[in-house]
Amino acid sequence: MDANRQIDEVFVANLQAARLQESMGASFEEVVGAYLRASDSAPHRSEALWGASRRCGLSNKFAEGYEYARRGLTIERPADGLCVEDWIYDYGLLDEFAVNAYWAGAYQDCLDACERLLREGKIPSDERVRVTMNADFARQKLSFQIQREIRDAFSLLRPYGVDEFNKLRFGAAHDGGYILIDDFRGIDTALSFGIGCDSSWDEAISERRVTVYQFDPTIDSPPATDNRGLIFAKKKISGQAGPDSESLASLVTLHDKRNSHPNIMVKMDIENDEWTVFDQTSPEILARFCQIVVEFHFFNNPLDNYWRQIYARVFKKISDLYGVVHVHANNYGEFINVGNVMIPNVFEVTFANRSIYSFKDTDEIFPGPLDRPNNPTCPDMYLGSFRF
Repeated sequence: MDANRQIDEVFVANLQAARLQESMGASFEEVVGAYLRASDSAPHRSEALWGASRRCGLSNKFAEGYEYARRGLTIERPADGLCVEDWIYDYGLLDEFAVNAYWAGAYQDCLDACERLLREGKIPSDERVRVTMNADFARQKLSFQIQREIRDAFSLLRPYGVDEFNKLRFGAAHDGGYILIDDFRGIDTALSFGIGCDSSWDEAISERRVTVYQFDPTIDSPPATDNRGLIFAKKKISGQAGPDSESLASLVTLHDKRNSHPNIMVKMDIENDEWTVFDQTSPEILARFCQIVVEFHFFNNPLDNYWRQIYARVFKKISDLYGVVHVHANNYGEFINVGNVMIPNVFEVTFANRSIYSFKDTDEIFPGPLDRPNNPTCPDMYLGSFRF
């Protein structure tokens, strides 16, 4: 007899024994144990894991049920086999996963599973209303979780005042101008990522006797070509350096003088790539700048857990090393409602190194007197105190 056939026969016998124990009122431990023994006898089959997950759900053991269903979902339907229960692979296990995920507090997994069930259309038509309602319940719960996560992340961007120094606008009157602390002690290098057709910030910084290294892979030459203080490279900034790219680490290696007071400042406007750059840069490298001004993008998909985790990681990494001294929303973007919290989906933040500056509470309201709307044909976007 074929070995796979023998394994399937043992599995089916063990699965039926587990179901019989359940129908006869055996204890939770006995029933789940029987299902797991059946699963162990044929690791290529999911039916027993569905049974274990379902029994966990009926017994309010939702975290365990969630894990058993998750394991089962990693198993592909057997191409052939004895008594394969197709409906479990089509929708049964995913449905059980969704229910247990909800009650285990994994609302994003529940929502994803429900949306997949509805999208694939394999679940019986008389179950669609229930699955749709489950998805709505998950969205409602998720909105509370998302609000907490977004408020926690944005609370790391609380603005502060700085003792002894004022702020000043550098660059264009509208889009392309940024606010910095007016302090250039020991600074001889600036890194400008993202140039496009406007190098006004770079030119203003070079007037302070600072060499500005410009990086932009989308243009062949910079807007200003007659300024010896500007050095252009048609390269992008990435998490890791390569033939056509630089990283913060590679540029720190080239330009850092290792003084106690860092000699480099950064301006970054790279259309959503900033998340990867900061996420992949070590704190040791990130600490080697005096000021960083960055335009953050892509807050228009907050339901995506992947992006929410990146927001939190990046803001935490930067805020451990830097304090926020200025914020400004780019009014070419818009406000979005995230769990009834209004945030701009594109905004500029100026960070100052905690090892250099002393911070104090501020009652400053944003936009302030130095700010100008990026789009001069529309009013600026009111952020208030930007405290969450």
